[in-house]
Amino acid sequence: MRLIATQDEKEESDMIAKEVEAAHFSNKQPLEDFAVLFRTNDQSRVLEQAFRQRKIPYRVVGARSFFDRREVKDILSYLNVLHNPHDDISLLRVLNTPTRGIGSATAELARERSMEKGHSVWVALCDEDFLRQIPEKARNAIRGFTTIISKYSGPANSQGTQLVQMTEALILEVGYMDHLKKAAKEPEDFAGWENGLKELLKSLAGYEERNRADGLGGFLDEISLNDEREEKDDIEKKKGVCLITLHASKGLEFPIVYLPGIEQGILPHKRSFDEGRVDEERRLFYVGITRAKQKLTISHTRTRMKWGQKQTSLPSPFLKELDRKYITELDYTRHMNETVTQEENTNFFSGLRAMLAEK
Repeated sequence: MRLIATQDEKEESDMIAKEVEAAHFSNKQPLEDFAVLFRTNDQSRVLEQAFRQRKIPYRVVGARSFFDRREVKDILSYLNVLHNPHDDISLLRVLNTPTRGIGSATAELARERSMEKGHSVWVALCDEDFLRQIPEKARNAIRGFTTIISKYSGPANSQGTQLVQMTEALILEVGYMDHLKKAAKEPEDFAGWENGLKELLKSLAGYEERNRADGLGGFLDEISLNDEREEKDDIEKKKGVCLITLHASKGLEFPIVYLPGIEQGILPHKRSFDEGRVDEERRLFYVGITRAKQKLTISHTRTRMKWGQKQTSLPSPFLKELDRKYITELDYTRHMNETVTQEENTNFFSGLRAMLAEK
């Protein structure tokens, strides 16, 4: 059993994804042997992002994938249309989202026109002959939609565009937040959707930090992994690493298990103290530990983003109850810095020897 300290949730997720990638591609370990057990839904986004970045297939069990959330799919569909307006599936999803007076009957007419003429729905929407055949209200609405897409598609596919700022401007211009407010039955609904959009923008910002050259297309390629999810509830038919909630993992076993985020406030969950359920959380921790058949890695972070701010994290008090005799402890941040330094030194001295040999 390993107990690993990481700097933040991104480093923690990257560590897990890198280890899975190495074991799978170097040692031919099946991806289905790996499971990442998490306590809260908030943890899944950064884990999914790390796997998508490395093109590692995964399945989410016991929770909805971050990328399957309504608000995330809507804005990603807009970005897909900006990148490629001939993506009919994405275009039809956002054609009347938010509601702009383009009913399902008009959308179906555009789809039929595209099939009849052998081109995309976008081409039909830009075709004046087609527009003359539909009512004026729908015609004006379509023109408004195609104007917005044309306005943003240029910058979206240009080098140097700040993608986060562009996406925020698009969300504002189409009135998407007002659309969510109207759709919310409870204030918590809107708060959850708003948080989902913030997380998506955070993913986009992280992508921009590490890869500006490939632009919007690169981001969409990265997050497109696993979009087609079938047999959602049948774990046996799904392929890839299993991302599963601790509650859903009861009764299951996996050769290699990761337990990230074992921190005060996550496990035990912060609500458990108020509700007197700390013992139940301890049992949940035990469930997680006993899911591993061969190898178990428990990790925690020093800082974690909460409510949009970086906050100090404390290790879970449950970790003190483990027998240290059976645990290998590692500071991942320090280990990686030392590894990089050793590699740099090796490269430096190799280069120096080569220079001396030439003289």
